[in-house]
Amino acid sequence: MPLKDQKDFWSTAATIVQIVAVVGGSAFGLYEYLQKDKADHTRDTLSYVDRYLKAPIHDVRVKLDAVWTPREDELIARLKRSVPDYENFVLKTIRDEKLESDIFSLISFLESVEACTRASICDAATARAFFCSDAQAFFQLHFRFIQQERNKRNDPTLAQALEKFVKKDCRR
Repeated sequence: MPLKDQKDFWSTAATIVQIVAVVGGSAFGLYEYLQKDKADHTRDTLSYVDRYLKAPIHDVRVKLDAVWTPREDELIARLKRSVPDYENFVLKTIRDEKLESDIFSLISFLESVEACTRASICDAATARAFFCSDAQAFFQLHFRFIQQERNKRNDPTLAQALEKFVKKDCRR
């Protein structure tokens, strides 16, 4: 093979290798970026978990548990008797124990989790794993109170993001 042909061959081969390296490097860079992006989403979700396990949200959860846990048997018995009896008991307990601000604090926190997942800032699967069970129980227990507040404030959007999180996102 003449020298000029060898130069053309090696020049072409070098160009092909450069193209493959650029494409391969770009693909690897994209893969690494996506892995970092996933890790960032998970990290952001875990920051919510951290907040959930610390004051003031933890204190709210402890207070609500301290009120509702001793009343579990009565809640079940009243629900078996009639839904209105159950709902009235829940509303009376919330009023008597002054739980309104605690309920709103937890609604606000859980709605911020929903917003974080909706905006794809937090990892939805991680958020569901950590929050769905508690969010569903909380929403179900306090639903009558939420309805009452929606009516009183003439605001059908009150706790709507929480309701979406519980009824749609948590059922995936």
